[in-house]
Amino acid sequence: MARAIYLQISTILAVVSFASAIVNRPEWLSHVDTSRLEEYKALAEERHKEAVLSALKDYNTLGPTTLTEEQLEEENDIVDHLKLDEFRINAPGKIPDFHDELGESPLFVTNKNTPLFSEEECKDIVEMADSYFAGMDKPAELESGQYYIEGFWLKDVEPVRDWFVEKCKSRIFPLLKKQFPDFVDDVEDLVVDNAYLFKYTPQPGLRTEIHTDAGCLSFTFSLNPKEEYEGGGTWVEGLSSNDDPNMDEIIEMDVGHCTVRPGGIRHCGNPLTKGSRYIIGGFCMNKRRVEHVRQLVNNCPTQDSLEKTKSALECAVALNPECEMAYSSLASAYEALGYNSKAKKVNEDCLLLANPKSTSCSYSLGSTHYQEGKYDEALPFLQNCLDIDPADGDALFTMSQCYANIGDQEKEKEIYFKIIKAPGVSNRVLSQVYCNLGIMHHGEDIENTYFEKSLEANPTALPALHSLGVSYAKHHEWNNAIGIFQQIIKDVVETDEDKYKYLTFLYQVVIAKLKEEDTAKDQKDLMEQLASTMGDDNLERLMVFKRTAS
Repeated sequence: MARAIYLQISTILAVVSFASAIVNRPEWLSHVDTSRLEEYKALAEERHKEAVLSALKDYNTLGPTTLTEEQLEEENDIVDHLKLDEFRINAPGKIPDFHDELGESPLFVTNKNTPLFSEEECKDIVEMADSYFAGMDKPAELESGQYYIEGFWLKDVEPVRDWFVEKCKSRIFPLLKKQFPDFVDDVEDLVVDNAYLFKYTPQPGLRTEIHTDAGCLSFTFSLNPKEEYEGGGTWVEGLSSNDDPNMDEIIEMDVGHCTVRPGGIRHCGNPLTKGSRYIIGGFCMNKRRVEHVRQLVNNCPTQDSLEKTKSALECAVALNPECEMAYSSLASAYEALGYNSKAKKVNEDCLLLANPKSTSCSYSLGSTHYQEGKYDEALPFLQNCLDIDPADGDALFTMSQCYANIGDQEKEKEIYFKIIKAPGVSNRVLSQVYCNLGIMHHGEDIENTYFEKSLEANPTALPALHSLGVSYAKHHEWNNAIGIFQQIIKDVVETDEDKYKYLTFLYQVVIAKLKEEDTAKDQKDLMEQLASTMGDDNLERLMVFKRTAS
């Protein structure tokens, strides 16, 4: 997102103390000296300049306003008369950058009596969004870890973007300056790193992963009334209130209301159980303040070598060892380079030094122990994930497989039913769960029902298709079995080895069917029935494979 205007980066850049970073950083970063940190800080500053230029290209908040003097006065009055509810954040570790200015800042939500946007404004945006969605051949999906959200980046939908840019200049930026005066000296220092519109509906996988935002300051505002949906809300780690000491870390907003907060706080969008929920969210940078840690974490795999990515992530941890943001990515880089024991140490140190409840590092450690066959050791790390997010589908499924390998089938089955009931679990995980339940109920009437449910979640899931095809064949439901194997050959398997395997299965099922029916007059008639039932192309391909093999 390049910008048309070159912006001089101020010399008043917030600097992370090298002394404190060197004292507290992990021993596996002993090779990262001051000169290496200086080199990668310079890289972060270059990336920051590029990000600022890109932000202004996509959301030109420095452009002239379209509002009249009277309208500007009305906008100022809205911001001046806002009342905000204040919430504390008591979370472990530090935010990525500018912890001294923002790390102890509260989260603010506009009071129910003073929304930031009117119902009419929000209704107009929802109508623009629905018009955009209606013109798509398939749902517009934005990935969020193991989940996804239906939505779009605002820069891609011109009428929504234009409205949003004007509101950034007249309402959102002034609000951020008002609430975070130690970080924002002037509204013109702020740029929108990115912004999105999400449409939540009660579908599997439709929610966001626990994450931190790409920017120092973040905002979210609700576009439709709470009465139009059930569930939802935003989980925020460590959220607390003087007025409600027992609150459950969930922020809920009615139509037009807005949340503003430091962007480095861990949070996620909860799934719905009914209706639709529309929100707009965005992340802001201060063009005069470089986010060194975030810019070093934001590596581009297509442009940066793995070694350079590793070095950038090492420097990010060295600059701020108490921030968890870089640890899991660095562990993945070490794994890709073959340093598996070092990768495990990185994840372990994240839990010790940055956040004992880091879901990303906990899941990595749980998965590593699972893959090593250390199932009992994997369970506490997976439970760490579930303490934060009880509906974490990947953590639940990996835990179920630990119990499967331990031999505790009752516990395995208990977790499967937890997954089925958990809102927001992805179709990928649901498909695996239903398939495994079908296998566990082999020979029972409900066996095929589970396989069919697995395929409802993922119509091309090979384990479920294979199991269902075999089950149909065992019950002499020949036509159903034949249809399944034909589908596998046509739509699922890709390698010659797999195609040969399932062509053979298909051949065996068809032969069994023809023998049972026993309607062939002679050998020629039998071959014609075989070709017709298998499909001429499938029989020919099988014969080619057999000739090649011989």
